Amino acid sequence: MSARTLSETCEGEALALFLVSDAISLAEEKGDQALMDAAIEKNLDIWLTVKAHCITGSTIFPQHIRNNLMALADYVSRETALIMQGNGGNRSRSLAAINLQIAEGLLESVRNSEVSNDNALENSEKEMHGTLEDSAVH
Repeated sequence: MSARTLSETCEGEALALFLVSDAISLAEEKGDQALMDAAIEKNLDIWLTVKAHCITGSTIFPQHIRNNLMALADYVSRETALIMQGNGGNRSRSLAAINLQIAEGLLESVRNSEVSNDNALENSEKEMHGTLEDSAVH
């Protein structure tokens, strides 16, 4: 996977986390259990996808961040099981808040990664231009 594709994947996961966070909040606001169940299940799907990307290394993050995301995915799995067993309490609200924080972090990482890639490309182009000029002089 190219760096650009990895960034796009990260952006997609961030958007999915934002959307499912909104769905959880809406379900809670409406008191709609069917919507809550669907939102919580979708949330788990997203986190399992995040974990899979971390395991396979198909992500822009260094290993320590991947480890943290995998631990968070495990936490979300445990909390989801408790919610689905009827022991929800404020757990769904906590999951929605976690999603928002992680989504913001994912988007910030993508922006930082793109800036780093742009700087690396610019430096590479400068080096190549300098090498071509040196070759032309000799």
